[in-house]
Amino acid sequence: MQPTVERVLALWTGLAGPGASFRPGPALHPLVTDEALICPPGWCGLVTIGDRHLSTAPDARRARALAQAPAGDRRGVATEALGPAHLAYLTGPPATGPSEPVHTDRRVDALLAACSPADVDESGLADTTSPTFVVLREGAPVAAAGYQRWTAAGGTAVAHLSVLTHPAFRRHGLARVVGAAATTHAHSHGLLCQWRARPAASLRVARALGFTVLGSQLSLLIP
Repeated sequence: MQPTVERVLALWTGLAGPGASFRPGPALHPLVTDEALICPPGWCGLVTIGDRHLSTAPDARRARALAQAPAGDRRGVATEALGPAHLAYLTGPPATGPSEPVHTDRRVDALLAACSPADVDESGLADTTSPTFVVLREGAPVAAAGYQRWTAAGGTAVAHLSVLTHPAFRRHGLARVVGAAATTHAHSHGLLCQWRARPAASLRVARALGFTVLGSQLSLLIP
């Protein structure tokens, strides 16, 4: 098993809580816990890495509902769902982005305001704890990237990458520019670089930067 995969399994096991484990095959064996960090509070969480699954539920009733849900349509038992989102990881040195000057500047309020709330939420840029890497146009950030550092039980340290581009400057390669800068910074600090993507465009950027999809994450609100 690749060292990266071992670190990924350790990360999500630690986030799920004591007693959590990945199991092979389609059947789910949810851990009953109301403290799992793999999904919002009160939700059921499912993380798949390769052919292994880890799942949690806030109580025994929802755990049974999740375990009995058809493998091909687990969203059908939920009233709301988040995902599935691709989980991609850097398995080697990061790729470089297009040549473009990159600066560090946390003053990205104007960029956040120019994007839709859904895009801002999807990017997670507002929650980053790293330096913020930006491309400027006329002195204002039009693309930005950073990462939030996660440390799970067991000590796995992760850089959860976030990238956001102004709507008027998309499809110009700027996400790759700032994404490469943030990824290189995280990699140089020995962090496991993680890219969680639902939109196809985000996944394309991740792959261009050297990330490999190893699994997926799904959160379900079961009534």
